[in-house]
Formats: sequence, structure tokens, C-alpha cells
Amino acid sequence: FSVNRFGSVYTLDDRTNLLAGERGVYYTNQEQEIVVTETNVDTLVFREITCNRNGNLCTLTEGKDYTVQTGGTDESWKQYVYTIHKSNFKEEGIYVLTIYSEDRARNASDNGSKGKRLEFAVDKTAPSILLSGIEDGGQYREEGREITLDVEDNLCLLEVKAKINGIPATYYASEILEAGGRVRLMAGSSHHWQDLQVTARDAAGNQTVSGPRRFLITPNLLVQVYMDKPLLYGISGGLILVGTAGAAGWMFRKRKY
Repeated sequence: FSVNRFGSVYTLDDRTNLLAGERGVYYTNQEQEIVVTETNVDTLVFREITCNRNGNLCTLTEGKDYTVQTGGTDESWKQYVYTIHKSNFKEEGIYVLTIYSEDRARNASDNGSKGKRLEFAVDKTAPSILLSGIEDGGQYREEGREITLDVEDNLCLLEVKAKINGIPATYYASEILEAGGRVRLMAGSSHHWQDLQVTARDAAGNQTVSGPRRFLITPNLLVQVYMDKPLLYGISGGLILVGTAGAAGWMFRKRKY
């Protein structure tokens, strides 16, 4: 006879263990195969795997959605190795997997109640960045200018890094959420062109890089003209033409008289 008061024990392989919900929802940008081993003193008389995606529950089909390898004899512990195909998780969303079973001793077990909750998110979409306040190649006669970054992610934004002239500033998700999804930067005046590059990364590792955007902010008109090479060359060329025309006119008048 067997004594069985506690039902099944669940163990996860190394990759599946990352998905265990002990540290909250795990985010990944690539679906993966899930392998779980259920060990019980007795033979299982019922087993079922359900998948909840964004609140929509479905029951997986053995042989189609997953396979089971059984092991053990009448005199030994019984083992059931579930291999759940990654094709079940190809769509983006938050997943919760539950492996439920009943054994011959009438114990009911599931992986969640045994401390092996499988909750994870599949996110393949990179964050979006909308940058306003400056244009690439823009020139502004001001002491300073506010730049606004509107950043969005379909599931969980992690951080935004903004570099002005190579100097980085990092804004974390909590700050951005508190500011309504916006990051506001102040760019001061300079006698030289400045550049801005923005990188947004989500919890699944997807990344978006914008820019770089090149801009000039200065209240000094002479600096604006000097740094605007096409305008400067145009003015210089115009002065040369005016000077040449003036010299030619003087020579013409001299010869005439």
C-alpha cells in the first residue's frame, strides 16, 4: 500500500524555471517550449493543462498542444514529464499555465498551489517614440528649448535613455508613468550644433533607437549665420559678386573718362 497525503510535486527545467511567477510576471520577446515534471506516489487518474491568455481560458489537447512521458512502476514513484509546445505562445499577451491533476488517493494538485506558478508575457513589439520640440537640422534663436518625448509600449516599458551631445540621462518606467508617458528635456543654448539620440527599452528586451537629431539653439544671430554653412557661403558669394561688379563698374568708368 502507499501513503499519500500531499499529492504531486512539480519541478521545472532550467529555462522554464525563469517563467515561474515568484518574482512577478516574466517578460520575453520569444516564445519557448515549457517542460514540467510532475512526481506523485500514486498513479494519476485525471490530468489537465489549461492556458489563460489575457483572461481567455482554454484547455490544451494532449498529443496536439503538448506531449507527456510517463515513468515509474507499481512499486516506485510515478513521474509525468509534460512538454508544452512553444506554438501555444506565438501570440503576444500575458499567459498563465495551470497543470491540474487528481491521483488515486484522491489528492487534487496544481502547479500554482505548489509554488510553481507559471505566469509570463510574450512581447515582440518594440516601444514607440514620438519626439517633438525640435526638428533635425532645426535652428532656434532662443536661450533654451523644451523637448518632449512621448513613449509608449504595448505591455511594460522599462526605461528611456536620452543623450544630448553624448551625455546620457536615464528615465525609468515609474517616472515616465507618473508623468503620463512623457519625458521633458531642456536643451540650453550653444555656439555649436547639438545632437540628441533617444533609446527606449521594454521589459522583454525590445528596443527602439531614434535619431540622432541635429539642432542649433542660440540667441546670437551671428552664430546662427556662421553655423549655417549654406547661408554663410551664399552671403559670401553674394559679397564677392557685389565686389566684382563694383570693381568692373569702376574700371569701366575710368576707361570712359
